[in-house]
Amino acid sequence: YTRMLIRSGVIEMHIQKMKEKEIYIFEQVYSVIEKIPFINKEQLPIVRRGLEAYFNKDYISACTILVTQFEAAIRTLAANAGHEIMRTNNMPEEGNEYASLEKLLFDFLPTDKDQSPDKERIQDIITYFQTLFTDKFGWNLRNLICHGLLPASSFNNVMADRIVHAFLTLKMIRLEKAESKV
Repeated sequence: YTRMLIRSGVIEMHIQKMKEKEIYIFEQVYSVIEKIPFINKEQLPIVRRGLEAYFNKDYISACTILVTQFEAAIRTLAANAGHEIMRTNNMPEEGNEYASLEKLLFDFLPTDKDQSPDKERIQDIITYFQTLFTDKFGWNLRNLICHGLLPASSFNNVMADRIVHAFLTLKMIRLEKAESKV
């Protein structure tokens, strides 16, 4: 958590510089995000609303909307990569439920057998997403936001910048044939 706060200052500084140069504006950011192939086109109006809230400094709305849409994007990515996105309940007669974001991210981590030249980069990106959204020793934003555990004062530009940054990081992910490449 402390390391993430320290690094947030660097991201905030870069975002401020980009805003001054008018290269970090709604249209620019949205044009990157709307081209991410595993963001459902039907979800784009929701993502758009989250980004509008972000650029209007409505951080409660932005964070709440964008975290859920980030999870949806990861779920679509996982399905396209051939990962299981549903699991059987403990009582099979109760049907299935969606795999958690934590499980979906874990499934993307490279194994010792992975010989990909991108193994370290994949590890770093997934660890970043885990620390930001699901790790109880990180920010754990997905769980804190979706379970309503944060006070209004926690929703600020630092949190929102990080979530938008994670969305922009999704642009780096590519799928190749039957295996995933980040």
